[in-house]
Amino acid sequence: PFLQKSRHDMLFWLALMQICFMLMTFLMSLFMSHRIAGPLFKLSKTMNGLRNGSLSKVGFRKNDHFQDLAADYNFMVESVADQISASKAHLDRALAATKEEAARKEIEGAIKTLAFFQP
Repeated sequence: PFLQKSRHDMLFWLALMQICFMLMTFLMSLFMSHRIAGPLFKLSKTMNGLRNGSLSKVGFRKNDHFQDLAADYNFMVESVADQISASKAHLDRALAATKEEAARKEIEGAIKTLAFFQP
């Protein structure tokens, strides 16, 4: 009887510890997946915005993974915005200096195309 009770108690505690371990593993994996999937979802959403003309930057939470990816993406957006601004300035000067109507229409079309992207 004593050994049987000890065995029963031991099995109970082992089962309880196993359940606790499984619960902790589940919660940790859920937490970690949010630190990975959240930034990827946010980056995907921001990239869809870029396709629609938005030059907005992406920001992740402090403890999220892929911080370097966010920094690289933001640097790329800044570079593209700078290139667009420089191109607009060149086109505005070219438009002011051009008298030929066909060339003016082409330059105006290029300016309108660049206006699609908004910071």
